[in-house]
Amino acid sequence: MKRYLLAVLFLAILSMGIYAYREFTRKPADLNKSDAVDHLTASDLYMLYSNYEDSANKQYAGKVIEVTGTVTDIENEQDTLLTIMLGDTLQSGRISCLLDKNHMTAAKNKIRGDVVKIKGICTGYLMDVELNRCVIVK
Repeated sequence: MKRYLLAVLFLAILSMGIYAYREFTRKPADLNKSDAVDHLTASDLYMLYSNYEDSANKQYAGKVIEVTGTVTDIENEQDTLLTIMLGDTLQSGRISCLLDKNHMTAAKNKIRGDVVKIKGICTGYLMDVELNRCVIVK
């Protein structure tokens, strides 16, 4: 009976260890395969956040959204972080899209003035509307 309990205890500890390892090493899901809750233009999203930040946060914060807009700037920091800024020359703020590092090569050929469609997780509004883990939609 004692051997049986030790074997069950060993299997339970082994199972918990395997589960913990898998959870610890799990990567976030690729947003290419995720559905967006809404499709907006960059100017509409910025106007919504600049005028009604609380209601926009309730609607979009933490959710995947798809934004279409004109590239105003591309910020490449030491080839590890690539941020595409979407917006309009008439607006003071923009949409800041921090690209997922697995999808940075798709953005290397983008230049200012290109119209792109980007999907990302909305994290709120600072001076710009922030999207993280972004991918360029083809």
